[in-house]
Order: sequence, then structure tokens, then C-alpha cells
Amino acid sequence: MAYCTKTQVKAYLDIKVSEEDKDALITNLIVSSQAFIDEYCGQSFEQAAEIEYHDGGSNKIFLNRYPIATNPTVQVWDSWDRTYPSSDLIPASDYFIDYESGIITFDYEVGGSPGAVKVSFTGGLAIIPAPIEQACIELVARKVKEGPSGGLGVPNRAIPGGGNVSYVIDALLPQTKVVLDMYRKMGRVG
Repeated sequence: MAYCTKTQVKAYLDIKVSEEDKDALITNLIVSSQAFIDEYCGQSFEQAAEIEYHDGGSNKIFLNRYPIATNPTVQVWDSWDRTYPSSDLIPASDYFIDYESGIITFDYEVGGSPGAVKVSFTGGLAIIPAPIEQACIELVARKVKEGPSGGLGVPNRAIPGGGNVSYVIDALLPQTKVVLDMYRKMGRVG
């Protein structure tokens, strides 16, 4: 699911639904703006099936995409040779899942070799938060209004008499930056 829709962007820009000359551009900009948001925030907000591999060596695993959905069931393997046969499946009774934070706590230390712990789960948000949706709309709208760079980047300009000058342009509108900073992953302490 996209973080915003073409209809929302057109409404924000006061473009009539019947005006279709910018539809392809808006659709492409939604995809690139969503990728920018994911990169900036250090996470994807969409819910998706995931398989992650962790080294272990402790009794905790910190999943990268959370919150964790309760259905389908989380499955965890501890396979020193990284083959993950069904015999290496850890019983669910041997660990506790904090679904909101994406932390799995085991009754014992798991993993002993790189990538020994495999976790299959569904993570992310079932509904995109309204502030993320609005940030995506604002990013797309800015790019539509200000051209391909959308005010982003470092354009170079030639100056009379030779040479170039660079102008650094703020990549985000202040209100968009405030919202994205609220959702930005800064790392975990466990």
C-alpha cells in the first residue's frame, strides 16, 4: 500500500480529478517519496512478510520491521549450520514476543554462529500513520510544483565570467521534517 494516493496529492494541489496530464508524474513521485521517507526514517511503515537472519549470541533478538503482527505466527529457527530444518524450529513456549517493539526474548541464549537465527514473521503497520501520509503528500506536491528536483538537492549555476556556484537547498519543508523526525529510528538499546 502506498503512503498516499494520487487523489490525495491532486486535492492538496487543487488539481481537478479530471485533469490527468500529471497523473503519471504524481504516481512515480509517490513511489520515490515513499522510498525517501523509508530511507530517512530508517524503516518501512508498510506491513509485509519478512524473513530476517540474526547472529544471536544472546537471549534477545531485535527485529528490524515492527510492530509484529500476531497472525501469521512468528517462527524462529536456531540452526548453527544455517540450514534451518524443521528440527531446529524453536518452540514458541521458549520465547516471549514484545509485538509492539519487535523484541523477542528467549529463555536461553540463541545462535552461536553468524546468521544462525532465522525469524519468519509479518511486521510493519497495517495502517499508515496520518502524519506519514501527510508527509508523503507534501513531498510529492513540492516535487510537482518545483520541478524534477522538487527543491531537493544541490543545483549548480554558471556565473558570468566563468565558474560555478552551488546552492544548497533544504531537502524538506520544516513541517515535513518535524513529522519525519518523530518517526526516525535512531537505534535501539536492549
